[in-house]
Amino acid sequence: ASYGALVASVTCFGAMIEGASALCFGLDGALLAACGLLLGAGSDPLLRSFLEVRGWYVLVHIGIDVLRGCGSPGGTVGNLAHFAGFVGGFCYVLVALPDLGGRAVPTIPCLTRGSSGRWEQADCLAFFSPRYSWPVAEVQFWAKAILAMGVLAALLNAFVRHRSQHASADGYSVLIK
Repeated sequence: ASYGALVASVTCFGAMIEGASALCFGLDGALLAACGLLLGAGSDPLLRSFLEVRGWYVLVHIGIDVLRGCGSPGGTVGNLAHFAGFVGGFCYVLVALPDLGGRAVPTIPCLTRGSSGRWEQADCLAFFSPRYSWPVAEVQFWAKAILAMGVLAALLNAFVRHRSQHASADGYSVLIK
């Protein structure tokens, strides 16, 4: 939720963005990432349909919110917060690799180019299918980079772009006295 509000402050500087919706979208992102990782690694066939249903639930929830936002003349207040919350939850799972169902995140072996340019075997994360697999270190690097870009955009917005502007309607700002 805080990552969603932080990123949303880029377009709505000074607006108070609060609520549980960005948190719900963060959970949706984490759920979709977890389902994708389990399906990609070839989870238990009995669990496969459950994971597919959970993944579709997430997509329907996001789709309804996007349609609602597009149907409003100015969108909804938290469209960016919702999207950033989803990305934050998705990236969290990729960076932290928490236990899923009491077990470590499953990886699959794959080939990747090593530093010498030769093909080497590595542990990879597969998303929904083994066809969509990438080395764990590369996935974590990009997930961390995406999270850092959101924080950096919010900080630059607050301390560079809006440095002389009051951050709230009541005139109180930690940047201006």
